[in-house]
Amino acid sequence: MTRLVAAAILLLAALGARAQEVQLTLTDGTIVTGELKGFEGGKYRVMVGGEIREYKESEVVTLVVVERGRTDPPVTDPVAEAKRRLGEGQDAGKAASWFAQALKGLSRSDRERLVDVLQSTLTARIQEPFVGDFADALPRQEGLPAELKPALARAFESVAKAAEKERRARSAWKLYRGAAALDPDGADAVRAARLAQALADATARFNAGEAVSALEAAEEILSLAPDHAEGRRIREEALHRKLRMEMAANPERKAQLLRDYLKAARREEYRKWAEAELGRTPDRPETPTVSIGDATRYYPVAAGLFWRYRVGEKSDEKEIFQKVRIQEVQREEGVLRVTLESSYGSGSSGQSYQILVGPDSVSQVPVGDQAPFPILRFPAQAGLSWPSKSGAQVFLRQITSVAATATTASGAFGDCLEVTFTGTMPQAAREGREEQTIKIVSRSYYAPGVGLVKLEFDDAEYRKKYNLDLVERGKE
Repeated sequence: MTRLVAAAILLLAALGARAQEVQLTLTDGTIVTGELKGFEGGKYRVMVGGEIREYKESEVVTLVVVERGRTDPPVTDPVAEAKRRLGEGQDAGKAASWFAQALKGLSRSDRERLVDVLQSTLTARIQEPFVGDFADALPRQEGLPAELKPALARAFESVAKAAEKERRARSAWKLYRGAAALDPDGADAVRAARLAQALADATARFNAGEAVSALEAAEEILSLAPDHAEGRRIREEALHRKLRMEMAANPERKAQLLRDYLKAARREEYRKWAEAELGRTPDRPETPTVSIGDATRYYPVAAGLFWRYRVGEKSDEKEIFQKVRIQEVQREEGVLRVTLESSYGSGSSGQSYQILVGPDSVSQVPVGDQAPFPILRFPAQAGLSWPSKSGAQVFLRQITSVAATATTASGAFGDCLEVTFTGTMPQAAREGREEQTIKIVSRSYYAPGVGLVKLEFDDAEYRKKYNLDLVERGKE
């Protein structure tokens, strides 16, 4: 039984008869949104639009929880609701799913109004990564009305032109790509603009040292023009830079990283260098090592490493700082057990806790007899999500970007993993009122070779108390 199936079964058991909205991402890129009914005979049973549909386990890449035990009030004004969800939402995938579902059952005039709202709200948010992420997500939604796709494509094209004017090249080429996916007949008309914006993005990202983002944009260029000289150059340079970053973060995997690189690299001088490095790098089979994939790229592990964060939002009041230091790293069967110490202020005593770094996750070990819960999952991809429990409460973490930029007191970090946490907690626990629940949403940013650089909450009170902003890092 796969982890995905196990998660679905546990989810159903925990929720009983309550409705559970989920998103399935299929191997062909299609996104299906509906109510999870069960898993039988190797197939997921999902209620979509009043009809039970079955999807083979082999067809499903990810299963993402959309809602948990909550029923939204009826939408009486779809235009107002669209403005709220598209104008304020942070999860582009959920916003795209809602928008696709909202179009169903509306009159032609209401659909046209929603397209107008889409265009205006995305234009207003043109400075935000949400726009490009939404452009990626909407064309993959199952059930988009076919007759509306050309209008949606024209809306994307209009927003893309606004992105060009604001020099938001990444959003621009993603919007043009989304327009081409929605309306293949119009793909040639936007091809030149899409190529130009991908080139501008690849160049800017590479010059800023953001190898992963530059590589993604370069691959977009080559998907449009396989012989594009500058696109090929940036791809090879970014691929080489990415390799060096990964080898620095994962020295024990150097040989495998070099072999993987040689499968993808084309530039002859870099290939010769990699072959020479591989020849000088023993696999060291006599020394058992833990294969931890990308985990230590985003969560560096070595005794003596430390990170110092400013706690809460910056204000004129006395600032509080938290220091996290790795005390010890132990190799166990299949994992690294990392003991860390967290302390506040120079004179405070520290509190120790443990992290497990394994082949496909980084997990925190809670106090007591509860099972470790993952804070990161690998291989990292946008949309990957997983639940975790604390007592009777269930929380959800989702990778919402693999190329985010986080600005901190110690500088800007590109190519970050953005992990969005969603959960609820009793309101009485912090305000002394009648027992209610409040929704808590936070975003953590993990930079390659650095680790956690930023944690920010949506709720104002939580921002004041619990935000983290990297100030300093090093090794003692």
